[in-house]
Amino acid sequence: MRVPVSGPTPIRPIRVLRPGVQRGTLATQCAISTPKVGTRIAESEDEAAMSTGGHSQLGAESITDPVSGLPDGRFFELAADRKVALARRTLKPIAVAYFAIDDYSGFAPYLRDHAVRVLSRVLQNTLRDSDTLCLLREGVLAAMLDDTSETGAVWAADRIRRALLETPARDVVTISAGLACYPSHALGPAELLAEAEKALATAIQLGPGRIEIATAEQN
Repeated sequence: MRVPVSGPTPIRPIRVLRPGVQRGTLATQCAISTPKVGTRIAESEDEAAMSTGGHSQLGAESITDPVSGLPDGRFFELAADRKVALARRTLKPIAVAYFAIDDYSGFAPYLRDHAVRVLSRVLQNTLRDSDTLCLLREGVLAAMLDDTSETGAVWAADRIRRALLETPARDVVTISAGLACYPSHALGPAELLAEAEKALATAIQLGPGRIEIATAEQN
């Protein structure tokens, strides 16, 4: 009697999908079966793209400053467009804070770099990972704060100011800050940044160490 010899079980080839195709298929399935979950996935991706670690998704033309380690103002404008759009969909406020280093133009070049590094480090250590940071221009850093009202923006700016007082550079590096919030002071991204700029100009004029909030109100 011959006993059949069993060979190795044949392995079916696995079809490997390109990452983009696979991800799109899963997203489509989620959107069809559970619309709420699909919506939340899209919002989470938008929120992730707004953090400092996700700036490459927003604009390849943005430049990372070697001193602060933060993206530049072009990235911040792109981030404002997406943040305001997300805030409209989720019905949540956002705040923009501009931080100017007091007497920056009077510093020696090496002190300017040191002051920027100190402020950048304080911002990154104090604010949330979801908040968006950038070096707006020389001596001015900016933050976009998720789900933050006027009161929360003032509280956050004061935390930054007090955190600077706890650094070894406290006798040299102080800041003035200008704040603006959506939807309280502006309904569009360009207007929101403009209101923060105006508030910063007022703070610098009244400073040093001053925090000012925008005064324009939307009907």
